[in-house]
Amino acid sequence: MNSPHIVDIQNERDFQKKILEGSQQVPVVVDFWAEWCQPCRQLAPILEKLAVEFAGAFILAKVDIDRNQRIAQYFQIESIPAVIAFQNGQPVNGFTGLLPEADIREFIESITGGPKLSVLDQAAAMEETNPEDALAIYQEVLQQDPKNEKAQQGQARIYLATNRLNEAKQIIAGLGGDNESERLRKLLEMREGASQAGDIQTLQQQIKANPNDAQLKYQLGNALASQGKYAEALEVLIAAAELDRDLAKNQVRELMVKIFEIIGVRSEMSDAYRDRLRAILY
Repeated sequence: MNSPHIVDIQNERDFQKKILEGSQQVPVVVDFWAEWCQPCRQLAPILEKLAVEFAGAFILAKVDIDRNQRIAQYFQIESIPAVIAFQNGQPVNGFTGLLPEADIREFIESITGGPKLSVLDQAAAMEETNPEDALAIYQEVLQQDPKNEKAQQGQARIYLATNRLNEAKQIIAGLGGDNESERLRKLLEMREGASQAGDIQTLQQQIKANPNDAQLKYQLGNALASQGKYAEALEVLIAAAELDRDLAKNQVRELMVKIFEIIGVRSEMSDAYRDRLRAILY
């Protein structure tokens, strides 16, 4: 696993430096394992996933007992997998055997002082200010956990924000049905529609010359929504609906519903514009 939070112990010098000395700075969780041990193979991905997720709150050190027999003997490792946590150079807690992920997470939290801001939360906070670094974090998580939907959703958000629609489309096609996945599908639909509508400035100039063109206002609403300017988009769409009732019943209504689903179906903004559209239609 290629992560700065996971280290492989090659010898006793490594053990001294990376575990005994390293645990003076941050807890070190030592995974005693062997190539022939099937439960070890099942435990390793869970520990590695948590090491990436906790983003430096602890270090995972892997010790192959066949290559490091003296270390295993010193700590009286008789059954594997065996996990021992070190703090300040001393073993403080541990367990033997394969446990459920929830129990292992609880064990990790007990030595790190409780739940930490996960690496996925950190990446999400970076999406607007530093999207490429956020994307790299999502990719690191997915290397360890290819089905991690939160990381996939994060990738899709960045691809949508940077207008990489083909890449976003590939990821979104494989997402499940939770609220964020559905929101991303609506965003993708709007982005694809907006790419055909034209840019905002050009549309605004065209509307200035043709103020009663409902189709142009619908296209502008789509373009604005694709950039997250939802209040402006809804206002323009209402103006389009007022000009063309047939357009209002079909494309305008469909686009407004997508926006409502993105900003929250029962949000104050959605309620207000839903009432205004209803007044036009009925």
